[in-house]
Amino acid sequence: MCSLFSALKYNEKRALDKAFTYHKLLESEIAKTEIPRSGDDYFFVKAERKFIKIHFKDILFIEGLKDYVVMQTDEQRIITAMNIKTIHEQLPQHLFARISKSYIINVREVASFDNNTVLIRKYEIPIGFSYRTNFFDDYVTKKVLGR
Repeated sequence: MCSLFSALKYNEKRALDKAFTYHKLLESEIAKTEIPRSGDDYFFVKAERKFIKIHFKDILFIEGLKDYVVMQTDEQRIITAMNIKTIHEQLPQHLFARISKSYIINVREVASFDNNTVLIRKYEIPIGFSYRTNFFDDYVTKKVLGR
C-alpha cells in the first residue's frame, strides 16, 4: 500500500487524506446520534446537558426541525440534536409511523384521523402526501372494522 501512495501525486494524496478524515468524522457523528439501547421499552437521549430516560409508550409524537428533533410527551418537550431519519430508523417500527417529512407518531396514541391529519390528544398533525399510502396500508387498514 505504501508503494501505491508514493506513486500518487501530492494533490491525490491530499484528496485521499481528506476523504479518510471525512469518513472518520462521519463515523463518529453517527455514533453520537445513535440511541443507546438500555431496555426494550425505553432509551436515554442527551438533552439539556444530561441524559433523559424516555419510555416509548410516553412519546406522543416526534417533530423534526432540521438537525434537531422534539419529542413530545404528556409532561414535556425534549429537544435533542438528531435528525428525524436517524431517530426513525432506531424506533420500534410496530409502535411508530412516519407520516410526513417532519413527523413521526406513536400509533397507539392516535385518537382519530382523516385523509390529511392525525389527532393525538390536543395535537393535530398533518399527514404528508408521499407518506399517506404507507401509513394507511401499514397501520390503519388492518384496524378499520368493515360493514
